[in-house]
Amino acid sequence: MPHTSPAQRTPLTPDQRNAFLAALLGWMMDAFDYFIVIFVYADIAAEFRVSLTQMAFVTAATLLMRPVGALLFGLWADRVGRRVPVLVDVAFYSIVGFLCAFAPNFTVLFILRLLYGIGMGGEWGLGAALAMEKIPAQRCGFFSGILQQGYALGYLLASVATLLVVNLGGLGWRWLFALSILPAFVSLLIRSRLSESEVWADTREHMRATNTSVKSVLMNKAVLRRFSYLVVLMTAFCWLSHGPQDIYPTFLKSTDHGGTGLSASTTTTIAIIFNFGALIGGFVFGSLSPTLRPPLHRRVLRGAGPARAADLRLLHHGRHGLPRRVPHADRHPGHLVDHPGPPDRDVPAVHPRPLPRRHLPAR
Repeated sequence: MPHTSPAQRTPLTPDQRNAFLAALLGWMMDAFDYFIVIFVYADIAAEFRVSLTQMAFVTAATLLMRPVGALLFGLWADRVGRRVPVLVDVAFYSIVGFLCAFAPNFTVLFILRLLYGIGMGGEWGLGAALAMEKIPAQRCGFFSGILQQGYALGYLLASVATLLVVNLGGLGWRWLFALSILPAFVSLLIRSRLSESEVWADTREHMRATNTSVKSVLMNKAVLRRFSYLVVLMTAFCWLSHGPQDIYPTFLKSTDHGGTGLSASTTTTIAIIFNFGALIGGFVFGSLSPTLRPPLHRRVLRGAGPARAADLRLLHHGRHGLPRRVPHADRHPGHLVDHPGPPDRDVPAVHPRPLPRRHLPAR
């Protein structure tokens, strides 16, 4: 059995717990509002007299706007903090999703789903950042695994709602969108009580003190390479997941083009089953993550080629108690250089600057 440190056994504070719960609910409702469309493709197509191919463009448009939302809300959150942008984002996508219930035609529905994609793109980045910046660093692996399962929970909730409201209840597809406003309101209520991220506030103060810009950080070769790798990785993940899963219920119900011709209730039940599998995977690998990966401070100290060549200092971070690299402030404020000169031990007159500390509740 892996060793569990006292920090890993320490219960979360109410603020940390609420931040995580709000992020989980927000991501879950994001996925719920997205996946209810795929269960009623045929119903919407029949009412608006469009083909299933045209309906597929509705979900494609939503996914297309996700990067736009992530960029807009992400830049805003880096400037003013996490709390206000995440509240605006939740309110925005909740209202847009609710309005889909009253779409008079296919064009209006298409535009609403475009707008919903912007809110959907902002939710994950903002919610995850706020939650993970509040969760103790030693427990981020476990909680990030659970947090990601908000997507599977949303898909599961969409499956159950479709089974109860449409398949068994006999109500139309518009009811699914109308009911989505209720859990989204709960998420918004919880987030309204959250405090601002201490990590963001400390980092903001340090960037001002060292005259560091976001551009100077992103243009660092090590950061840029890692960022590009993660974009390609997530693109592959989304390709593998959204490709089959978004049209799978329609395929199971279809009698054309090799479809299985299953009933709507059977199709929805299958979706419920494979989402339970997704939840199990998230809990298992989220629990294993802290024991399988190197400790955070070892990975920071080890670095990679260009990261070692950059003029960076290892400064003590007041919140996590772990070292972290920031641009050197004494010789090259706000710049990352390729030839830093002698290492720290050869320059005794230059000392790292500690990050500002804030009063935090005991964990």
